[in-house]
Amino acid sequence: MSSSLTRRAWTRLRPHLPGWVWERALKASGYLRHPIDVTPLKTLATMPPERVTDSAYLAKHVLPAMGISDHGPDLFPPELAPRLGTGVQHYQFPVQFAPYLAEIARRGTLSYLEIGVEHGGTFAITVELMRRLQRVRAVAVDLGPTPLVLRHWHRPDTEFVAIDSQTEDFRRWLASRGPFDLVFIDGDHAEAAVRQDIKTVRPYAGMIAVHDITEPHFPGVGRVWREFRAQAASEYEFHEFIDHYGSEPRLGIGLAIRR
Repeated sequence: MSSSLTRRAWTRLRPHLPGWVWERALKASGYLRHPIDVTPLKTLATMPPERVTDSAYLAKHVLPAMGISDHGPDLFPPELAPRLGTGVQHYQFPVQFAPYLAEIARRGTLSYLEIGVEHGGTFAITVELMRRLQRVRAVAVDLGPTPLVLRHWHRPDTEFVAIDSQTEDFRRWLASRGPFDLVFIDGDHAEAAVRQDIKTVRPYAGMIAVHDITEPHFPGVGRVWREFRAQAASEYEFHEFIDHYGSEPRLGIGLAIRR
């Protein structure tokens, strides 16, 4: 069976899987070795609002405490080892995620769309921190079923939509629900898919963020990001959050802010 046929079959099946089946599949594959715990998110509700734009504080105290994925433990320094496989298990480098979050907070993010949410940790943390400054309308989009974090964490004006961002159905949905202050793209990492996601959201986003712009396992993401940055330099202000812990650049977040 061709890879395109396999993908189409998988995208049709996933939205209809019960959450418990998806969770068991993740555990059986070894991708989720520890249970998701949303308890750390509760501490964000009482965090002083001025701390949201303090990237050093976020990187050192907040993001590690939320719990980090242990998928790829060699990417993180020894001091973060106790946090791996705990909490919401977000898959972000605190040294990248913290300055990114501080930047979007300073810009005033009132509406947020995340494409590709995995367990939902990045989405929940982003929403909770932005809510420390103002009420936020937020939508998480993925193939389904409902991500593990989002099954146990709920906030007003926050929802999950099971839909493929590469489809005409998604484009119609976005036209009816947009615009959004910020769209975070972290879905299908194939080069053509990332290019299509940027093209699709561009008319409906004040800011566009792209994850994995320096990740060597997804070189197409970096190529698309550099192409976008060169082509749209007059339309957007570009930022890159690419600090890392090892000798080789990994992950990376790009942020384009409409001028």
